Amino acid sequence: MVEQQKNSAKKKDLRHFYTLDDRFHAIIFEGCNKQRILTVLQDMMSKNFNRVRLLSLSENLNTDTIISQHEQILEAIQNNDKETAENVVRKHLQLVTVDREELKERFPGYFK
Repeated sequence: MVEQQKNSAKKKDLRHFYTLDDRFHAIIFEGCNKQRILTVLQDMMSKNFNRVRLLSLSENLNTDTIISQHEQILEAIQNNDKETAENVVRKHLQLVTVDREELKERFPGYFK
């Protein structure tokens, strides 16, 4: 999956990268037997949140960081290193906030 993300990023295939990103997260939740939590999170995520994700990907803000963090998460899971996995996931979740601030500066008309 991560290799597919690398290929999509290299090809600048935003839609495929976005789909793979969602699938990566779904696989993690499924592996933890937390599909219901994923469903609740998806329902809670606003269109604005997804818009920020898409815009940040289209601007290529953090594709390398996203891929690197996905690799680190997978490695931590494989090594049963819960502390590292949790730390990387926390950083991963903060990317949207960081991206939103940068995108506000680049595209102030997109944000109220």
